Amino acid sequence: MPKTLTRLAVTGALIAGALATAAGPAAAARPWVLMGYYDTYADCSRDGSAAVRGPVYSEYSCYLVRLNGYELWLR
Repeated sequence: MPKTLTRLAVTGALIAGALATAAGPAAAARPWVLMGYYDTYADCSRDGSAAVRGPVYSEYSCYLVRLNGYELWLR
C-alpha cells in the first residue's frame, strides 16, 4: 500500500510540474503595459487590483518613480 501512495504522489507531482511548465511561457511572453501615474502607493495598488479582476490583465506592479509617485504596470 505505501508504494502505491508514493507512486501516486510522484505521478501527481510530475503532472503538476508539466502543467505549470506549459502555462509558464505563455504568461511570461505577454508584455508589461504602463497604465498611469499615481501620487500614492494606495491609489496605484487600488487601480491595479481592480484591473486584475477584469478579463484582460492577470498581474500588476507599482513602481516608485524618483519619490514623485508611482507607475502602474499591468500584464
